Amino acid sequence: REVNRGRIKVPLDIRMEGRYRGLLELLDHLRNAEEAITVKKVRTIRSEKVPARISIAIRVDSFYQNGQAAVLN
Repeated sequence: REVNRGRIKVPLDIRMEGRYRGLLELLDHLRNAEEAITVKKVRTIRSEKVPARISIAIRVDSFYQNGQAAVLN
């Protein structure tokens, strides 16, 4: 956790498994979110057990100000 200009930065690691299309929708949602979120890193791995699924690891920074999601300028 880091404080900058009154905003608190909270780094998050998200790991999910699913179909390619669903994971793309998640990435689009993060990119277009009104909340202040910065996607730092995305890593995908094809599942060896279930061929139609992939795993995704995402590192994001989320920003909050006064207990609410901040807006990045």
